[in-house]
Amino acid sequence: LKQGASARMSQVYELTDHLSTALTEKAELAENLESTTADLSLMREKDETHMAKISQLESSIASLIKQRGATLSEKKEPAAKLESTSTNLSLMQNKTWSQTVKIS
Repeated sequence: LKQGASARMSQVYELTDHLSTALTEKAELAENLESTTADLSLMREKDETHMAKISQLESSIASLIKQRGATLSEKKEPAAKLESTSTNLSLMQNKTWSQTVKIS
């Protein structure tokens, strides 16, 4: 009877040891999961920050493109006015020339 009780106690100790090991491993896994979750949260925050910065850069680029287009338009307007004035002067010169020829 003593040997049977001793064998049973040995099994209980062995099972207790396995249970303790399993609980320790579970606690370690829980810690790792918490750490990983925290890391993922930080990464998500960084991603959101980067996406916001990218959005700001896209807006800035779009604004610069619009400004550049406006600048080019502003440069084209004086050139068009100059061309129009030049054409008008040529017409006036031709009229003057033709009137001079008629008078002669």
